[in-house]
Amino acid sequence: MRRALALALLAGLLAAAPADAAKTVDVPATFRSLLPKVRAKTTVAILLPSSMKLDFDRGQRLYRATDAHRTGYELELSAAPRCGGANVCFAASYSAARGRRLGFRPNVTLARGVAGHFQPLSCGASCAPPSIAWILGGVRYEIQAKALPGRRADMVAAANSAIRAGRR
Repeated sequence: MRRALALALLAGLLAAAPADAAKTVDVPATFRSLLPKVRAKTTVAILLPSSMKLDFDRGQRLYRATDAHRTGYELELSAAPRCGGANVCFAASYSAARGRRLGFRPNVTLARGVAGHFQPLSCGASCAPPSIAWILGGVRYEIQAKALPGRRADMVAAANSAIRAGRR
């Protein structure tokens, strides 16, 4: 009963969040200065959506972190330096890994007919933000974001933007 109440309260808060106060992030511009270092370490195409509306105030500073290796990368935005993916400061992550499986049954069709999987906000001991994953050219791509409003259509639009834009 407590879990159901907590989920209902969280869903209400997310639904009530004023989308006009959200921070719209130009994702490629945000990571522009870091992309050459990531490209130098990975053989995987970097796919990023053009923009995303995140559940942070417009004036909120976001911090960047990257990790890259030959078969993948992770680009992360957070509301605090050295956040480390903690729920409270996590904003978004954009990742890729060659040779990884989708891991879920596809439930969305993305640009170019690519099959993907959308996972809505889920809460247990902690909450996981909405995410979308797909496989393109043998690489599993994933976007996780505290996005507003975080609906399936919003995450599909972000994935489609990344697919259509191609290599960054």
